Amino acid sequence: MSDWLTPRSKGACQSAVKEYVPRGLLCCARPQSLHREAFALAGDGGIAFGVTRIRIGADEMGERIKLTTADGFSLNTYKGVPNGKPKGGVVLLQEVWGLNNWIRSEVDRYADEGYLCIAPATMDRLEYGFESENYGSDHFAKVGELMKSFDPAKALLDIEAAVKAAADGGKVGITGYCFGGALSWRAAHAGLGLSAASGYYGGGVPNYIDLAPGIPIEMHYGENDTGIPLDQVEALRKRYPEVPVYLYPAGHGFCNSDRHVYDEASAKKANARTLAFFAQHLA
Repeated sequence: MSDWLTPRSKGACQSAVKEYVPRGLLCCARPQSLHREAFALAGDGGIAFGVTRIRIGADEMGERIKLTTADGFSLNTYKGVPNGKPKGGVVLLQEVWGLNNWIRSEVDRYADEGYLCIAPATMDRLEYGFESENYGSDHFAKVGELMKSFDPAKALLDIEAAVKAAADGGKVGITGYCFGGALSWRAAHAGLGLSAASGYYGGGVPNYIDLAPGIPIEMHYGENDTGIPLDQVEALRKRYPEVPVYLYPAGHGFCNSDRHVYDEASAKKANARTLAFFAQHLA
């Protein structure tokens, strides 16, 4: 079983399943919304397999590259390139699991939407090549130790290198989740050649509330996030009334479809807002 295909639209999904499944081969549907389509089409004739990264030939959606930062650090990076001329560039900042499956799938999603998307491994300076699919509670003990040596100034150097790479696609926006959501705000304060930012549930609001953004930015938080008190979110909203701050009936990490906390309705609504925001500011 050596052939794999990742269809990127409903039509491609239909064609792939009809061609590959009867021959006993596997069809891997991305984005996630196509998984049900693939399973339904496969029926009893074969397997439609919902993993994210195994691709064939020209259908490959992303690649691992290295970026060199201003201080000479070699940074692991995942890059997604759209078909045709990019609408712009997007820097996508990871959670505390590194460039894992879900983050790479998000890069692929932005590439599907027409953006040149760059995801720098912003934990590389803490543990080089760190990636994890472990969403259990034991993961956070390790992360807590790693974060003791985290330096926001170094992280901004990593983001700056990613912005320069994404600029090959045009104006650049930045987005990120959790750890990456907070860094998105810091990047919006620093500028770094960015044109817009859309951050998701960045914790530690008091650590960045005094950093006034220098570019258009919006933020997304979950009403039921036990790690980000709503009074902190309201304080941010009060400090910067010009910044759209959205709340969703969900908990922390609600966009991550690989976690049990995933809230599909909230994720779709937030993602649509980010895409509209980028369409407005990166055109």
